[in-house]
Amino acid sequence: MPTINRQAVISCSLILIGSFLLIYGVFFHSTIVLPQNDKDSTTLLLLESAIIKDAIVGGLQFDETGRIKRTYMGKPPEACPT
Repeated sequence: MPTINRQAVISCSLILIGSFLLIYGVFFHSTIVLPQNDKDSTTLLLLESAIIKDAIVGGLQFDETGRIKRTYMGKPPEACPT
């Protein structure tokens, strides 16, 4: 009986830790991205995986102030520009 309780406590602890890590990843691994044109005042909150994909295909760049800015509108580029 004590081993069943110990297994249940370990399982519940691992589930709680995993849930905490997922929540941490969603809220703290995201960045605000500015739109391509300066007339549009909406900003985007992108997850780290989307930022990596956009950076690989050349869809993001730094502006003069050092903030991340999107280089396209609508559909993203298909492949790396190089």
